[in-house]
Amino acid sequence: MHEEYPHLLPAWYASRDVRTRRRAVEWLVDNSLVDDETGERFVTEHPDPDLP
Repeated sequence: MHEEYPHLLPAWYASRDVRTRRRAVEWLVDNSLVDDETGERFVTEHPDPDLP
């Protein structure tokens, strides 16, 4: 990807970062470390980035 599609790297990293954070919050909710409302709010406030 770095060699053939370098223009897609920013979108790839942005998408990866958002989804990684969402998975972390889902884990926190599943393990009762944060409440459902907080988890839902995080997901709402961190939408998928616009893709090219």
